[in-house]
Amino acid sequence: MLGAGHNIFGGDQPSPSGPSCVKAPAPGLAAPSGPGALPFGRAASDGPLPARAGALPVSSGQPGWFRERARILKRVFSCIEKRKERGQAVRRICAHFARRWHGKTYRSAPGKAIRLSCVRLVTLYYRYLRSGKRPEILALGYKVKRTGISPALICRFLDECAAPGICSMREAWQRLPPAGISMRLLVGMVPAETRLTIRRRHQARRNLRAQEAATARFGAYQI
Repeated sequence: MLGAGHNIFGGDQPSPSGPSCVKAPAPGLAAPSGPGALPFGRAASDGPLPARAGALPVSSGQPGWFRERARILKRVFSCIEKRKERGQAVRRICAHFARRWHGKTYRSAPGKAIRLSCVRLVTLYYRYLRSGKRPEILALGYKVKRTGISPALICRFLDECAAPGICSMREAWQRLPPAGISMRLLVGMVPAETRLTIRRRHQARRNLRAQEAATARFGAYQI
């Protein structure tokens, strides 16, 4: 929390509202009020991904090329694992397979082009690894469930953002106890309006720090 004399995070921020389990994180860092403004309950309510073994997770009501796309991705990711063991970089491997599949179409849907760019393959591959190589990740349109992030951890992160001397979200994230959660994922759970407020106040702190350093240098020069 901010101490005396640190009013950077003070002001006319609205008071927090939402689930009772989410406390007010820090003065000036309250999330916007209104229904749906605090998505913290989403992390608490989402259970673990369903464990499904066997066939790829594509229902019979979906087009056949959905299943074919999942099989292609599974084969590509298997090749990535083998090539990684030989010391090749993931991005370079994905670029190879992106060129290989460029311009081709699905056998089950000859009029449907296969769209697997290098960037897309890299994103899907690391998402696949983070999920524990669950086949659900390979399904088209699958949305990753953000599990394992408690409201208490988000509030702690906001408190660290408001702590004196903290000038960036990365500094606040580095002060958290190890939880195996990336900074990008944690920041993504903070409402957009609150993130904007934090960035503006951190920028103000950095500007103030730069001004103080410049003043100190100028004073030393005058002496």
